[in-house]
Amino acid sequence: MRSVLGAKKGKMVFRKLRKALGKVLPVKGVVPETAVPETVVSENESRIAHWSEEGQRVSFVSSFPRSGNTWTRHILADCLIQNAGLSTTTDLPTHPNRIIPDRYDNRISERDPAVSTPGLIVKTHDRFDVALNLLDQRAHQQMRHLYIYRRPEDCLVSYYHFHLRYKLLQEKAAKGVDAFVLEQIDDWIQHVESYVEGVDRYNGCVFFLSYEQLLADPMACLRPALSFLEVDVSSAALKTAIEHMAFENLRAREEKNPINAKEFFFRKGTTGSGSQELQASTLEAISSKAGEVLCKAAALSTADCDACGDAERVV
Repeated sequence: MRSVLGAKKGKMVFRKLRKALGKVLPVKGVVPETAVPETVVSENESRIAHWSEEGQRVSFVSSFPRSGNTWTRHILADCLIQNAGLSTTTDLPTHPNRIIPDRYDNRISERDPAVSTPGLIVKTHDRFDVALNLLDQRAHQQMRHLYIYRRPEDCLVSYYHFHLRYKLLQEKAAKGVDAFVLEQIDDWIQHVESYVEGVDRYNGCVFFLSYEQLLADPMACLRPALSFLEVDVSSAALKTAIEHMAFENLRAREEKNPINAKEFFFRKGTTGSGSQELQASTLEAISSKAGEVLCKAAALSTADCDACGDAERVV
């Protein structure tokens, strides 16, 4: 599979980016493995394998980049912190990285023991097959994958703007948004397809969550998602977490200390960027390539019966 940055130049860019930002963009199967510090990666892989070998459940909050993973993880972290008896605001007393660690960037060993989780919950942008290989085979049937997917035109436009945030990534987006999206669409398709296939192989182990439906009704979408992860939380606590992590709150917090005042991580929090920024020919190409897999994802998710129509239009 083609990597997002490809070849040696891309690897060098991500090494420099980590040094500059103190973090890494974790997408195995989507960015080069060598873009991350091997000590963190190998340590986390060992801990995940050991956890599963001991018969403990490992759950993943999974997505292609820019599909709502960070937002969802903040809401989940808020709920879990409330369950620990602590008060929360938009600025959580414990960072989500220490509750639901990013398996490429945050040491699992540094999780906050004061905040209990049902088994080990890890954030990833891995394809399903890559995540599956982290686990002992005996643990496959009890694993959980909360898979958040977003319509490709919006997802990839957001990913384009993410590249513009960082000087060291801007070269990848130098040809403009349409060229960038067309270069990434096959990776998006393969990522979503891997989880569709995961449903076929491991029934009950993958929960599809539509980003668009999550935006429209987070309470209704997250209630079954939390139940799937076996996170027991009251309706009042979930409502509080959703209010704390409203887009405008996260954006306001970021605006106080932005990395790039022209391109924010929490950019819009809406749908429709693809139709606003992409040429009609690009939208048609996305529809032709991705419509079928988008329809399959919608059929497996919280998306309503109009999802397949949306997949065919991709506007």
